[in-house]
Amino acid sequence: MLARLQADVIAHRPDMCIIHAGTNDVGTNTPIATTQANYQAIVAALISAGIEPVLTSLLPRGSAATPDDTFNLGCRRLSAWLRQYAATMNLRFIDLYGAVVNQADGRIDTSCFDDTVHQNMKGALLLGQRVVDVLLGTVPAWPGIYAPQANADPLNLWVNALAQTDAGADGVADGWSTGGSATTGTRSIASDADVVGGKIQQLVVTAGASSYRNGQVISTGLTIGRRYALSGRIKTSGIVAGAGVWTLQATWQDGSSVPKSPLYYPLGFNNSRDVADGYFYIESTMPEGATRLDVRLVLVSGTGTLGLTECGLVDLTAAGVAGVQPQV
Repeated sequence: MLARLQADVIAHRPDMCIIHAGTNDVGTNTPIATTQANYQAIVAALISAGIEPVLTSLLPRGSAATPDDTFNLGCRRLSAWLRQYAATMNLRFIDLYGAVVNQADGRIDTSCFDDTVHQNMKGALLLGQRVVDVLLGTVPAWPGIYAPQANADPLNLWVNALAQTDAGADGVADGWSTGGSATTGTRSIASDADVVGGKIQQLVVTAGASSYRNGQVISTGLTIGRRYALSGRIKTSGIVAGAGVWTLQATWQDGSSVPKSPLYYPLGFNNSRDVADGYFYIESTMPEGATRLDVRLVLVSGTGTLGLTECGLVDLTAAGVAGVQPQV
């Protein structure tokens, strides 16, 4: 593509060029540094010619019947770098992966593909609509590097990221953790048509909250010294009316729950306001002595409703991504 750029693109003097590349590089085990260098050269040449580059994520491949998870992990790592590179260069980024992915397993939505690689008419229409939505500004920009689009994603260390399953039928998403108490409180997986996957882990307290919480303790797939990105989507209601106080906190701990880092508050400390719909994103390096990351959405006191979904924890170091935030 780099070799053909002058003849196939620049010579025609378009206003914009959407770049969707790297799939074959992943499939042929091309070093990611080579792919990154080619992207940088393409972007530089386009900008020099007065053409706006627009980057995209790579698409999923494989199905439950014929999985290709190693390939998908490579694509997700390259896509994370592309999102970070787009942010660094102030370029627009289109998440095509989310348009045709099976939200349950992170592989393809088989209704959108003729085989396990090539899209059919439905898939093409969905991809085209995603491009139009981003270019027309109808899709808000994600504030960080990783935006969960599937419940099981090889890049995501958060289990059951979209709160899709509750095998125990106890109102707590599988793999999530609970704690605290309330005189009158319930945990449930609520339906929400606005969120990816249509479900949100919810806390509802009508009396006597005492650090009533949900979240996840993540210990698998972590390596000391690597940099991680934690993200999610949160919705709250009834906090102001119920004189509620809530917080979202994350801390690196050892196996005895002893903190090995300061508490991080991605949305501020002891909130007493409602957030109708918002995202959080924070980057952090796993410190010495830590074995896990404890993430909690807590109603400290009062009453109200808290919801959490679209959660992600991504190893930026393994993905070859520098990150977009200062080191913390």
